[in-house]
Amino acid sequence: MIKAGNPATLARQNDWHIYLFYSGVINAYREMEVEEEARWQLALDFARFLGDRYPNAGGSACAVYLSTSSDLESYEKFLQLWLEFEARTPSEAWLESDKRPVFRTEMGMKMLGFIRKRPGMYGGKSLDSLYSFMNGFLMAVEARVPGSRMAPDFGEFQSWLMSQAEWTSHCGWRHYIMRYSDHNDERSFDMFFELLDEFMGKTKV
Repeated sequence: MIKAGNPATLARQNDWHIYLFYSGVINAYREMEVEEEARWQLALDFARFLGDRYPNAGGSACAVYLSTSSDLESYEKFLQLWLEFEARTPSEAWLESDKRPVFRTEMGMKMLGFIRKRPGMYGGKSLDSLYSFMNGFLMAVEARVPGSRMAPDFGEFQSWLMSQAEWTSHCGWRHYIMRYSDHNDERSFDMFFELLDEFMGKTKV
């Protein structure tokens, strides 16, 4: 997480994680077999939603950054806005689609498998990038298929980490892993999958 620096640089960095979050959303829609027209109509609808909230920014996510006091706050504000948008009436393209979202328990593990094999396509070998992408993916699935339980269950994953003798902090799983990898983003990416393998009782995703 960036602590200080040029505001324009911070906005670009924050926009990157927002972009990864939104990429996760679009990939979730694809995995749920939502028609392409409906997927992109939702993207346009969200841009209009942001435009209504920030009329001087033309629907740009950068406006969220400029309206908050820190990189973390702007990312969390973006997530809040996305949830608010998702709670609204779906777009006409979504309603007219003759295919309902398809949910499969294994979608999360399948997506993580893609990221593990080709991290460059999903923001690079970075736990922060993976976290932003999977936030979007999981939130999109929950929004379209409420109450769904998908593997891996990150709540159970975090509880499992806390049960390990060496994990004594009560922060989130990403912070656990970053701490024990000396805040090396690439090393933490590898550690995440090693721990996930152990948690899932498998040797690979």
